[in-house]
Amino acid sequence: MIYQQGQNMTGNARFNGLDWLRGVAAIAVMIFHYQIADSSHWAPRGYLAVDFFFALSGMVMGAAYEKRLSAGLRLPDFMLKVRLPRLYPLLLLSTCAGCAAAYLAHQLPASPDLSFLSQILLIPAVSGGRTLYPYDIATWSILFELFANACHVLFLRRMGTAGLTGVMAASAVMLVLCGHHFGTLDLGARTTTAVGAVARVGYSYTAGVLIWRFHKEHRLPRIPGGLAIATAGLIACLTCPLTHRSAIDLAMDMGAVIFGFPALIIAGLKSVDSLRANSIFSWMGEISYPLYLLHDPVHVWLSKQLGATPSAQIALASAITAICLSWVSLVFYDIPIRTALQASIRRRQNLHREKPSPSTIKL
Repeated sequence: MIYQQGQNMTGNARFNGLDWLRGVAAIAVMIFHYQIADSSHWAPRGYLAVDFFFALSGMVMGAAYEKRLSAGLRLPDFMLKVRLPRLYPLLLLSTCAGCAAAYLAHQLPASPDLSFLSQILLIPAVSGGRTLYPYDIATWSILFELFANACHVLFLRRMGTAGLTGVMAASAVMLVLCGHHFGTLDLGARTTTAVGAVARVGYSYTAGVLIWRFHKEHRLPRIPGGLAIATAGLIACLTCPLTHRSAIDLAMDMGAVIFGFPALIIAGLKSVDSLRANSIFSWMGEISYPLYLLHDPVHVWLSKQLGATPSAQIALASAITAICLSWVSLVFYDIPIRTALQASIRRRQNLHREKPSPSTIKL
């Protein structure tokens, strides 16, 4: 979920400001899931961070792969050689961690073996109103991100501005209808609300692709102090207290998703020159994905070990443990495995290129 930029959006530099925002959003999701003693939240709208992730993903995929997609990169190659090697190692780890945590906390689902097998194969539960993935609830958004990636390869890459705007408009209408029906935009994690995930990813991912196209064509404004504005705006969107009036809360959520998050991404595009700041931003971006997947299993296990009643102490212990575990898993598990997979893919591609065709074989 990291892309590179240079003078023409290629090279080794990155939009580190967006890495920073991704890390902030991942922490907000963690805080949202870690309820404190009085059952309130420090980030009551933290579920909206998923929409922010979808928009970032659309821009990332546009920046990193649209040129290759236009050159003929096929869907199977894109999924098997690009996306799954990036996403799956940590998905597998989080599923195993979630299964272990559920076992130790005596919270296994009705069919634990089948649920485990289904989750490692990314097969969601399809009935019963359960979470799509019982061992790690966060996995649902990865499923829909992969769905958006497939749509990008098949359709979005061929669309111009008008076509992408049409997809966004249709998704926005669907989002309004789903929000009105369910009374919230916290949709997608359960079988009963999965249809809402299509609307969420349809709008935000497509918005991200469109932002990249505009940025590539130098059609976006450069906002002084943009990253500071984007950081403050993102925190405000995710921590704004709920009014508990469904119409008002829904309108605020819709405003954040449809207008706020695209604007914050545009503001966060301005590069930062400080090497120290960029090292922190890069770290935040790197740790965001493992933290997003691993924070829930950590909390399940620690809650069982430290006490069943949610408390600020358990939330703090879970947060510290999740951040440390995320960094360890990134350095000693995810990066080595991805490096090995990418090297294996390159070797296979080189062997395929070097294999002589029948027309070049001399008898």
